[in-house]
Amino acid sequence: MPVRSGIFEDRLAVLRRLGLGPIADALEVLREDIEDILERTDELAKSINEVRSRLDRLEKDLADLRARFTSVEERVSGLAKDLEGVEAVVRENREMLGKVWKRLNKHEIMLGALTEATLARAVKEELAAEGYTIRRVTRNYSIDNEDVDMLAYAEKGGEEVVFAVEIKIKPKHSDVGSLVAKKELIEAKKRVTVIPVLAGVWVGAEVESYAVGKGVKVLRL
Repeated sequence: MPVRSGIFEDRLAVLRRLGLGPIADALEVLREDIEDILERTDELAKSINEVRSRLDRLEKDLADLRARFTSVEERVSGLAKDLEGVEAVVRENREMLGKVWKRLNKHEIMLGALTEATLARAVKEELAAEGYTIRRVTRNYSIDNEDVDMLAYAEKGGEEVVFAVEIKIKPKHSDVGSLVAKKELIEAKKRVTVIPVLAGVWVGAEVESYAVGKGVKVLRL
């Protein structure tokens, strides 16, 4: 209880008049201690109220964080489901793409074979137009693991010749070097003179010049 200072002081004065000064002094010291305790109690109460206020704010913040975390969990769960759907679509597309590639490879092989057969016929016609009589043709000729698109045995003016023909849609410099190497290999193995022929649809001027410089006959088909 708060100490009413006026009454308390009067009582202390009475005690001193009665010769009880030491008791009055002790009571005064006790009063001061009580007042100090009350002040500290008030400060403590204020601190407690501040702590409670902070705890209330922390609880609100924690509630907000829980709500946000729940929202994030829901989003993550939704994304995981979406990802599963995307993965399923990707798997399906891969399977379809694999089938498409297989079909495309088959078509490319067929188209390549048809194109090569057509161009091989065109090569024979070109050689025939130059006066060569084609005696025998071997397609996809192989020697020592080296493949030649066509080996043609021909005759002109009573002289037999052998043509090693490489057929390319758009020949490159490297095709010329490869053909020359195959020509030399066939000559070494079969003991015959071979005329290398580079047949192409789109033959660049540089490639043609390079081929002629290497002793390669160039046919534009």
